[in-house]
Amino acid sequence: MEKISLNKKRRKFDESFKAELLKMVKSGRSVAEVSRTMGIGENLLYKWRSEENSQVKPEELVTNTEIEHLRKQLKQAETERDILKKSDRRSGLSYFRTGNITKTYEITSELSLSYPVRLLCTILDISFSSFYAWKRAETHVMSQTKVKLTEQVKEVFEEHRKRYGAIRISKELQAQGVKIGRHQARTLMKKQGLVAIQTKSFVPKTTNSNHNFGRSPNLLLERVAPTTPNEVFVGDITYIALVDGSWLYLATWQDMFSRKIVGWDLAENMRSILIINALNKAIKQRKLPKGLIVHSDGGGQYASDDFRNLIKKYDFLQSMTRKDNHYDNAMGESLFSRFKAEVMQKGAFLNFDDAYTEIFEYIEIYYNQKRRHSGINYEIPDKFEEKFEFNKLNLS
Repeated sequence: MEKISLNKKRRKFDESFKAELLKMVKSGRSVAEVSRTMGIGENLLYKWRSEENSQVKPEELVTNTEIEHLRKQLKQAETERDILKKSDRRSGLSYFRTGNITKTYEITSELSLSYPVRLLCTILDISFSSFYAWKRAETHVMSQTKVKLTEQVKEVFEEHRKRYGAIRISKELQAQGVKIGRHQARTLMKKQGLVAIQTKSFVPKTTNSNHNFGRSPNLLLERVAPTTPNEVFVGDITYIALVDGSWLYLATWQDMFSRKIVGWDLAENMRSILIINALNKAIKQRKLPKGLIVHSDGGGQYASDDFRNLIKKYDFLQSMTRKDNHYDNAMGESLFSRFKAEVMQKGAFLNFDDAYTEIFEYIEIYYNQKRRHSGINYEIPDKFEEKFEFNKLNLS
């Protein structure tokens, strides 16, 4: 049998062939590209290039470096010529002949779209820092829209008596058709030194749950969030300080769907009649369905016979927080945390009438009709309910 040799015959290349391939590499084509085109291994091409470089005389290397340097100088000279030509065309008369520095700044700003600013400043012989100082001043003068926006942010801030932060201010202006985001609103507030009232962290308050009345179950634990008004009311009581050292007591009922305060009452004591009067206001003003869940903490007022008789009369369902778990009523606690920060800035009211007037204005005129609530995507409680009813009619 004839033996087949596995050794391939090594190809030989003459010097002129090597020179041509290396010339192709020097012209800008990559080694990989030349290798693929000519069917030569990349390693071999790298070897030939290395051998050629090792044979270059020192004086030739210097010459090549000088040539490269001269090319860069030529390119820079051409760039300078082009910049000066363009600046002349834009000004109608050379800056060097007019000395109009403002015009030169304007030309520099225009040409900065095509050339580096530092290069332009060097060629046109102007200060880099002075140009940017002019640029900042120009931006400030030209931005009338920003000036107006700054004023609008302050107007909303003052209208809401320092109660609105950046998010609510931006939402309010957006509702008026103004294009602004919360980050921009925050920046404009900071520039004007506008700082919104800050509420304290939520700390649950303990009510007197040591009573002999039974505790109702928490009906909200396994229940999904309400999807319509009048499904769940959440109640709570808070203390209102007077300057003479005495106390008043405010009870509220809040619709869990719209966050609207649907009933409230103020009294000099916190007996069960306080929460009954507050709920009766909601009953008179709204058509409440049977099965409405009335949720609160486990305080004695809510467990009293008088209050439970009212719930039974209208076929409502009572729900209470779990014992020693006041986070179950976080919505009621959060309401009063915000209320005390936004209304009781002075710490105490003069007397009952002073407190009642201020609380009435806050709840009936501001909170329900004007204040944007984070729990309903920064909409206003009254508007949120109106929107729901409108959509409901259109779908029916």
